[in-house]
Amino acid sequence: MKLRFEKIPYAEGMSFACLSYTGRECSNPLHLHPEYELTHFVRGRGHWIVGDATGELQDGHLVLLGPELPHLFRMDASSRRRALARVLQFREDCLGPAFFTLPEARHIRELLTRARRGLVFGKATRSRIQDHLAHLLETPAERRLLPLLGLLETAAGDGNARFLASSGYRSSLQPGEAARINKVLDHVTARLDQEIYLADVARVAGLSEAAFSRFFRRTVKKTFSHFLNELRISQACRQLLETDHTITGIAFACGFNNLSNFNRRFLDLRGETPSGFRQRRQRIMTDGKGEEAAARFAPA
Repeated sequence: MKLRFEKIPYAEGMSFACLSYTGRECSNPLHLHPEYELTHFVRGRGHWIVGDATGELQDGHLVLLGPELPHLFRMDASSRRRALARVLQFREDCLGPAFFTLPEARHIRELLTRARRGLVFGKATRSRIQDHLAHLLETPAERRLLPLLGLLETAAGDGNARFLASSGYRSSLQPGEAARINKVLDHVTARLDQEIYLADVARVAGLSEAAFSRFFRRTVKKTFSHFLNELRISQACRQLLETDHTITGIAFACGFNNLSNFNRRFLDLRGETPSGFRQRRQRIMTDGKGEEAAARFAPA
């Protein structure tokens, strides 16, 4: 699997793309492209990587990514619900080379600048933009320009949209390097319930252990062990929310060989214990705030 410098397909007579994806089409390997990308995950759960950040993907998430920002969305294959995503992709010059420099487009220009780190939007913005996207998909090409501007203006009005990649993130991925990352991701995500050894992962990447450790830290901006713990804890969070399995059972199902290590890693990454996480989310759902909670990305 290689890094996809993706070429976005534009329909005839269109300067931007608006598409709907279902099932496995919603998942993709680590890739990047020169377009901005707004994705609404109508249905689907899994995990994501955006720049140097990782997290859980849940129903309703709305994400705006800037150009050349490496990202991956991988849906949970075990889910019984068929994933559905609506995607808008456009270049900065899609309306002309100087359009977004106009004074009237100032708010949109600021939004696009912020999107270079990736943004996730809250419930209020999501509920409005999902209607814009659905409308765009049904609108003839010659009538899509004004709905596009309305959508971007709505997104620009959300001053509380949260950044995904860190402020200091700068992509250093090259095509050959990203191919290695994708091989590692395939190997690791298929074995999260097992012991994963650095020597085996390095072998998958075609490097020595020392060389792989340096490579991973340079390209992903974190150690492999920290990244692996993030993936395991993200999977544990989904099981804590979606099943009534015991915490001990979830710990072992997510690859932790003892409960104390699981509790310690969970506290380090989430700022609370597994039992506290489950109880708090249950209270949120009981209080009627579950939809808003489900629309948020858990902290990386």
